[in-house]
Amino acid sequence: MMYQEFTKLTGLEVSYDEYTNTIEPKYMTSTLDKQDFCKRYININTTNVKPLAKELKEIKEAIKDFKGNRSFAKREEKKILENHKEKLKDYDSQNWVDRNFINTLEKKLQSDIYNLYEMFGNDTTIQIIYNDGTECNVTGTEIVTGEITPKLQQIAYASYQDGYTIYDTLSGNLDTKWDIEIEGEKETDWDARDEYFNQVEIRFGTKWGVKHKAN
Repeated sequence: MMYQEFTKLTGLEVSYDEYTNTIEPKYMTSTLDKQDFCKRYININTTNVKPLAKELKEIKEAIKDFKGNRSFAKREEKKILENHKEKLKDYDSQNWVDRNFINTLEKKLQSDIYNLYEMFGNDTTIQIIYNDGTECNVTGTEIVTGEITPKLQQIAYASYQDGYTIYDTLSGNLDTKWDIEIEGEKETDWDARDEYFNQVEIRFGTKWGVKHKAN
């Protein structure tokens, strides 16, 4: 197992010297494959890790920004609803021809409101794991609508991703962490990515992580 594979599978930030002098010799004498070795290594090394300050601050600020957009989004939604009501005045709901136009307007209304909040949500998803192992998985849209408001205290781990970047409070920037080259083309190693986030859940003691840690 190479150094890069170990860091990808565990999500741990260890020096190359520590890996080659301490970790790799243990792996070479182990009967476990690389995935099981990494799982066991994380299970044994369960010391608490303080979230990276810069990334945690950015995630908290993103959540506050989404919350801050609620009032403006609500005003824009109100304008859409008022415009919709005005358009309905031109149609008679008792007329079957008009009813078709009304149905079209109703569908457009729902689409316009959905797209409004999606725009403010910025295609963002945030995962938060708290010190007690509870989780909050939320989209930017859900925060803007007020459907979910994550608490910002007692955070043990958090990750942020949108259409442009991905980072977390354990490893920092993750944009290229799982990049591999296949036949000259850059691809994402989705298995390694999934394994990383699985190990995050195990490491920070979520309900899913506790269940799978024993396996």
